[in-house]
Amino acid sequence: MRNLIALYLPIAFLMLCIFLGGFLTDNSASKADVVSWIAVFVGSALFPLVIPIALVERLLRASLPKPTRLVEAPRYATYGDRTIC
Repeated sequence: MRNLIALYLPIAFLMLCIFLGGFLTDNSASKADVVSWIAVFVGSALFPLVIPIALVERLLRASLPKPTRLVEAPRYATYGDRTIC
């Protein structure tokens, strides 16, 4: 158990630094919002769950084929006041 905690704490600190750095450099994130700060700390504390789930999602998304359209939508062109299909 002690070895697990010794592994967990440095990695959790590293993840906190990464998440906090990203949060502080993000101009669109509100630094005054308490929920944002909670998300940073909870996300870094739960990294053993968050990172593998995110990695699996990315790998699955990358392995899926791109969707193709079977039927092309009609294209319309307008010339003056006329619409031509």
